[in-house]
Amino acid sequence: MPLHIALAVAPGAPPSPSALAMRLCDIWRDRGHRISVTSARFVEADCALLHIDTTVIKPELVPEAPPATLFLNRKVVDISKRRISRNLVLSADDYSGPVIVKTNGNYFGLNLTPESHRHKLMKVLRKGAGPKTWRYLHMLPKTAYPILDSKADVPDWVWRRDDLVVERFMAEKEDDLYILRLWMFLGKREYGVKLYGLRPVVKSDDLVRYEYLTEVPEELRRERERLGFDFGKFDYVLENGKAQLLDANSTPTVHSDSKPSPNLLNLADALSDMFAGRC
Repeated sequence: MPLHIALAVAPGAPPSPSALAMRLCDIWRDRGHRISVTSARFVEADCALLHIDTTVIKPELVPEAPPATLFLNRKVVDISKRRISRNLVLSADDYSGPVIVKTNGNYFGLNLTPESHRHKLMKVLRKGAGPKTWRYLHMLPKTAYPILDSKADVPDWVWRRDDLVVERFMAEKEDDLYILRLWMFLGKREYGVKLYGLRPVVKSDDLVRYEYLTEVPEELRRERERLGFDFGKFDYVLENGKAQLLDANSTPTVHSDSKPSPNLLNLADALSDMFAGRC
């Protein structure tokens, strides 16, 4: 039975073509379903997915929908570090290990919808901050989080900033390579990826190789339930065999490919799972 699937977005902020949700919509469209992208205040569809690429979604941007609509990620309106992290370090904490200074906002604090004048100015100022100058400019580098030997090395101004957080720094390594693990999921469908990089914070520009994972740590499943995610991506590492959540993303992207991978097709099948008892 053809379904109507709606992506609920912010006004003037269409999803990126590389957004995982858009890739899934392409698959669903090919399977005969109707797809719409809307910023309307009321959404009428069989299934809606809240897809606003910002850290904290303002209540007025979350549309209403009929009770019968399957509204995915409706409760995911705050993915700030203070909301998701269990590894925050405060100035008064008795912790002596390495720390990392991050923005409270997702994606280096660069995404904000709608964007304020102050936020635009902050983004401009951050362009001048680098590994050697950020302490004196009172501004984190644009695309790098400082890693420090201990919280004693954290500048005083960081502790006073609401837009910054300090976390325990946890590095997973195999031989000389650093590890970052990803968990992608929609409903009961999922897949994992293990990334190998050259630097402590693994990014795509220094990726050496990757492999797919078939098992998901139970700690992550409990975190997903706590945070109310139906769809998204969790970044994590293993510390002493236990999964530690680093980041939660409700609007993940994937590298574009002309043909959907088996993993994407598997995620797309979640739609049939969700409506198996409804249709």
